[in-house]
Amino acid sequence: MRLATLALLLVTPALAGCFDGGAATKAGGTGGPVTLRLATDDEEVGFPSVDQSREFARRVDALSNGRLRIEPVMDSVKPQPDYARLVARLVTSGELDMGLMPTEYFEQVGVTSLRALDAPFLVTSDALLAQIVGGDVAKEMLSGLERAGVVGLGLLPVGLEHPAGLNGPLLGPEDYQGGVMFGSRAKTRNAVVRSLGASFVQGVMPDRAQHVGGVGAYGLVSGGFVTGNVTLAAWADAIVINARAYEQLDERQRSILATAADQTREWAITSSPSDAQRARAHCEDDPEAGNSVVLASGADIAALQAATASVYGELERDQLTRRVIARIRELKQRSGGDPVAPTACGEPLATLPNAKATTALDGVYRVEVTEAKLHAEGVTDPGAIAEIPGVYTYTFKGGKYCEVFQPKTNAAGNRNPDYVPGQCSTYAVDGDRMITYFSTEPPAVSRWSLAKSGDIKFTPARGNSIRRRIGRVFAADPWKRIGD
Repeated sequence: MRLATLALLLVTPALAGCFDGGAATKAGGTGGPVTLRLATDDEEVGFPSVDQSREFARRVDALSNGRLRIEPVMDSVKPQPDYARLVARLVTSGELDMGLMPTEYFEQVGVTSLRALDAPFLVTSDALLAQIVGGDVAKEMLSGLERAGVVGLGLLPVGLEHPAGLNGPLLGPEDYQGGVMFGSRAKTRNAVVRSLGASFVQGVMPDRAQHVGGVGAYGLVSGGFVTGNVTLAAWADAIVINARAYEQLDERQRSILATAADQTREWAITSSPSDAQRARAHCEDDPEAGNSVVLASGADIAALQAATASVYGELERDQLTRRVIARIRELKQRSGGDPVAPTACGEPLATLPNAKATTALDGVYRVEVTEAKLHAEGVTDPGAIAEIPGVYTYTFKGGKYCEVFQPKTNAAGNRNPDYVPGQCSTYAVDGDRMITYFSTEPPAVSRWSLAKSGDIKFTPARGNSIRRRIGRVFAADPWKRIGD
């Protein structure tokens, strides 16, 4: 998911020595440091796997005194509907040595041992997730990675996955009927959503009118209604290494990787905000975004659990998964069951039931983002500085748009290696609000107006997150109209 393709998302107030294929070589000649390339699925701005991969790399470097290095490969595949499987394949095939990515990705390459984390209503608290990733249950789940040709070093907690609706709150099963949700193609997650009468997609939304929402942690949803006491899955990232690359390491190097994974897990547990804190931040970070947290009734939750019960029948056919689910239930019972629900908050603004395609914005527009503008807004992340600056050109016509990004050229005359030729999708308008659709992201809502010159003005987003600050950079100046 590259930031260049997310410019429209970012301007909205609702919201950027090696082992090569298993052959060991040492950088700098005999006795030099060994570098392992680590795949992630995110860019270098504001996503859990980015911070985790950097922390893991730092720990490995410290433990080895620089003799073993981790080189994170951010956003390791270009945005496309099948990106989850492709990211996992980078490591299972040995194209990259290591990976740090959501556990659900491995189901798409034949691994079934991690599926318990995708079971609905099973892992419903931060404390339970921390117990799982830090104990013997994690080791048992990671053991199944061997069938895909990788070695599991550890699991890192990210958070609980709650349903989010853009056209209305997702409370009982009837709210999902006939709807479409953005999310993974992983079999278990698809089964959960299908059991509720909806479907999962990765790609352009086929029918805007039927859009339901998505499943994700707080902060990944643009406006709308997050149901804070309904947990459809738990999100954990796995640190893995290709088996052939692992075999070429000596015992000390393997020990360093294992210790660094353990230390990174403990860092993630202690440094991550709680689910309740995420809920409050979701509402408070940018009040104009229309973010809200809603709560399902006891009857709604009981109906959802009944509707998704069939998923467990399929999961528990696998002996290891059945055993893991039982152990998680035991841990849950010992910890006192379900946590106290978060507090409802926020006033939703992102529902656009009357949004329609329009010719009001037809034209070609351009906006330039510079390093100076990013620094002025407090954006100093090296990845953002390297990837975002450049000229963005948008062509709007009758509810469709195309984006072309011309990245900056550095002093040596080389173009940004993250250059993306462009993307096309659709948008719709309801009054002063625009809903924009993306190829691999949920829709986003922004406020807009046209100047007398024909330029588009966007309302800058509030809030202090890096994505909000980047959004303000894109909205700071009008998008200049340069043609019809």
